[in-house]
Amino acid sequence: MNWLKGTRLDIYQLFLSGILFTTSLVIFHHQVHFDTVFLSIHSATRGCAISYLRAPGDFFKACRSGAFEVIEFQMIPVLSGIRSARDRYPYIYSVVDEKALPALYRGLSLRNMATLAPVLSSEIVEQLDATLKAISGSDEVSLQYFVQRTLYSAVSKAFLGPNFPISNFVEFGQFDEGVPYIFQKRSYMAPRALRAREVLVKDWTRFVYENWRPDQGGYLDGASDVVSHIVRILKTSQLTNDEVVRLMNGLFWGTHTNVIRATTWALCYLLTNQDFMILARDEIKAVVEVELTNDLNALLQLGVSKFDSKFPFVTSLVKEVLRTKMLPVSVREAMEDVVIHVEEGTILIPKGDIVIADIQSLHHDPDVHSSPETFKADRFVDEDGLKRSKTLNFFGGGRHTAAIMRCIA
Repeated sequence: MNWLKGTRLDIYQLFLSGILFTTSLVIFHHQVHFDTVFLSIHSATRGCAISYLRAPGDFFKACRSGAFEVIEFQMIPVLSGIRSARDRYPYIYSVVDEKALPALYRGLSLRNMATLAPVLSSEIVEQLDATLKAISGSDEVSLQYFVQRTLYSAVSKAFLGPNFPISNFVEFGQFDEGVPYIFQKRSYMAPRALRAREVLVKDWTRFVYENWRPDQGGYLDGASDVVSHIVRILKTSQLTNDEVVRLMNGLFWGTHTNVIRATTWALCYLLTNQDFMILARDEIKAVVEVELTNDLNALLQLGVSKFDSKFPFVTSLVKEVLRTKMLPVSVREAMEDVVIHVEEGTILIPKGDIVIADIQSLHHDPDVHSSPETFKADRFVDEDGLKRSKTLNFFGGGRHTAAIMRCIA
């Protein structure tokens, strides 16, 4: 996938349209729905598809009763490289799930993001200029590299402040590339990714050590309040310093990789489809020229809550990217026998079954989305503006997926 050439102004406007609105939707947008399909797998040998849409009441009742338990904690040490004893894994996950992620959720609320969003938007503009200067004179630059360099730097500086070493974006890319093998526990396929992860962990260790201030309960000098609060929670829990920095590195890997992938695909569709480009450009141009009087700073200060109404086509395009390109998953274990009542009778989910949300099937169900295999940038808009869909679930079915949504926006 190669970057298409153009004037500096063309590239600047294109990148702003793709990045600002993709980032805004994915980080700050918090519509998460659970109209999906669940797959029950018993003893890893047999399975049956259960349509959640047929019995949502029963399923939620079972969830509230504790019938399904999260098993995602098993992947946290694998991703982060935590070397603690296995009997610590449930406690580590409980700290993340019950303390750190709720803090992230609150920190990325629409009210708090009213302050942070303009900072992030300004950082994107600044890092876009830096990336353009860095690649000046290059005959060809990959679109993924262009997006990754810009967004990794911008998001890091906005959330972590000026003291975090953004020069390690190369190691981040190497780590990100090998994560699928790490998740599959095939580390022998990703030696470069493992080395890159250790470089990132060392940078996080140095960053926290040099910038942690004990005043006012403790904070990271120069970092955003939400990041300081999460580090404070981790440091005051019964976690080692190594566990703290590895968890932070894993948390920010998730934020960066979702932002970068969604934005890369959004820009790819804009670059390769002239109709999409014209519609997006005209929509943004109308708001900037008429309402904001060609003031770039006014655009950067525009509240995230106004994006949907002011830029329905661009928002729809990003949602379509997320519908077709994101691969969310939500894994649970049945802690007891669960009976789901459907029209045909009942379905038994035996204790010990692994229940997986098959969200891709929902996103590509022709009964839900017409021509699901076709990319339709305007799928979620009509004559009245942006349509509200209850059949989109971009980031699984966890309790804190809303915070992830805001992080990509």
